[in-house]
Amino acid sequence: MKLLNNKDSATIAIIQTAFIGDITLTLPFVLSLRNNFADSNIIFITTPAGAELCSDYSLIDEVLVFDKRKSHKSFSGMRRFASEIAKKNIDYIFVPHKSFRSAILISLIRFFSKKIIISVGYKDNALSLLLTKRVKQPKTGHEIEKIHSLLKPFLGGNGYQFDNRKSYAEYIHPKVSSKELPLDNVSKTTVAIAPGSVWKTKRWGERQYTKLAIMLKERGYDVILIGGNADIELCKRIAENSRSTSLAGKHSLSQTVLVLSKALILISNDSAPSHLAYLAGCPVIMIYGPTVPEFGFYPLGEQSKIMQNNELKCRPCHHHGLNNCPLGTHECMTSIDPITVLSLTEQTLGNITDQI
Repeated sequence: MKLLNNKDSATIAIIQTAFIGDITLTLPFVLSLRNNFADSNIIFITTPAGAELCSDYSLIDEVLVFDKRKSHKSFSGMRRFASEIAKKNIDYIFVPHKSFRSAILISLIRFFSKKIIISVGYKDNALSLLLTKRVKQPKTGHEIEKIHSLLKPFLGGNGYQFDNRKSYAEYIHPKVSSKELPLDNVSKTTVAIAPGSVWKTKRWGERQYTKLAIMLKERGYDVILIGGNADIELCKRIAENSRSTSLAGKHSLSQTVLVLSKALILISNDSAPSHLAYLAGCPVIMIYGPTVPEFGFYPLGEQSKIMQNNELKCRPCHHHGLNNCPLGTHECMTSIDPITVLSLTEQTLGNITDQI
């Protein structure tokens, strides 16, 4: 069976329907595909939320929305969607998402296709025996590097390495930057804070973030709060109590990347905004609680730092985090003092200033 090489002009699909953070960390893989297979047509299959970000990413030729919670939730809905995708004349499908639903979707696409499709995923993907090529996922390293291992059958050796210092903001469509952006709130002294998370135990806490924002303001920094619609009220309260500015819910994911590309640093939980900051080339201080960096979602770059309590034997308690602490204490987060985070922030900002 013929494998992709850099002289091919093929249609390549990527299926990534996990959380926004996972989708964000798959975008560098698109750049690697474009760099190695420049003439290929790249299709990104993702969720409605992910489509918002991917549609603004200029390296993707087409975004297809897999609405797994509504119109494509049933088998018949998936079947209809797969039959439409099969008409795209796809040659290769990369699957960094290990879910059973993604596995079924790939199988249906291949069933409806009039040509042979080479599908590539991890050996521990759901229904992995149905894949054409199975790659052993690295146990260590960053999630982006793990996703890049899917290129190993085609590039081999070190050919699938990525540049972890690159800013991807330049690949956002000009139409995004031409829209009205809240960049007036971003200055050379701006520190961004993202206090929200889908999982409650991953949140450092409103009180801690408020205290940190107050201390940053007292030291002359401008503070902005960022987040999605679910974070509007939380960010509003923190902003009001610290005399900061909340931009939560006021801009798209792509606009958030552009905002972060202007900020000095982002202080965040282990959540999607930290990965958006990576796309923006913005250093991150990531506060860990129920999860740990060893899961592979740590902030990249020499200027990014990690804050966590290494003394707790109960960590990690869950791969994604939970809505309630199993012990009822949430000590992994409450034990991290805002003054300690402030000290690390100022130290990091000092190093950043020295390198400018």
